[in-house]
Amino acid sequence: ALLDLSGNRLARLRAHTFRDLISLEVLNLARNRFAGGDGAFAHGTFLGLDSLRQLLVDAAQLRVLGPAGCFAGMPVNLAELDLANNRIERIEPDAFKGLMQLRHLSLANNQVNTLLVADDEDQEGSTATTITTSLLAGLYDLDTLDLSANRLDAIAESTFVGLARLRKLLLNANGIHS
Repeated sequence: ALLDLSGNRLARLRAHTFRDLISLEVLNLARNRFAGGDGAFAHGTFLGLDSLRQLLVDAAQLRVLGPAGCFAGMPVNLAELDLANNRIERIEPDAFKGLMQLRHLSLANNQVNTLLVADDEDQEGSTATTITTSLLAGLYDLDTLDLSANRLDAIAESTFVGLARLRKLLLNANGIHS
């Protein structure tokens, strides 16, 4: 089953929005207006989507992925999460927590500028987008990670630790120097 809500003016989704759609396999939220920053997806928005395999939120004007657990309640069998072509400036720690069977994650063409392992103290007050080890932790089945066309300039050597099944890592069109 498919629910296509693309090309609308959605700015925020409330908790339990999709709770009775237990057979839904594909949810398309692309090309909406989630530009409001924090809280585009309330905690529990995706509860009840037990069969969801693909979530498309590309070109939806997202700027922040968070607070932590914004995808809480997402079924563990979600295989694809497309967040490409947004304006993502910040990704909160544990934003992808619980997506243990995620195989494809696209963050292409956003404004992510740093991939490093950061201490909590370093993150506070920082305007730099930071993808930490804890952000990718638990994504054991991740096969494809697309971070192309961002503003990446550095990647710490331990950033991808634990991603043993990663077969495709796209980092093209960045300014990586270390």
